[in-house]
Amino acid sequence: MSGQVQLPARMDTANAVALDARLGGADALTIDAGGVDMIGGLCLEILADAVARRHAAGAAVTFQGPSDAFRAALATLGIDPETLQTGGISQ
Repeated sequence: MSGQVQLPARMDTANAVALDARLGGADALTIDAGGVDMIGGLCLEILADAVARRHAAGAAVTFQGPSDAFRAALATLGIDPETLQTGGISQ
């Protein structure tokens, strides 16, 4: 079974609990990051943990159409998008 999650425009502390709930589970997942305008450290940790959990369970994770802001935020935080997608970082 696989799922799809659209990330919120503002991935900040106010959205962290809802994001964590939406990213729960261990099935394959496509993450639509096209509408992201801002990503904070807490939401990045939640995202990285969800990806790592899925990879540990043998499930694939794909980022669909990451926005320029999403890519720029990862770069600012020193994270390569490919490393995030393959579960190479976690909390």
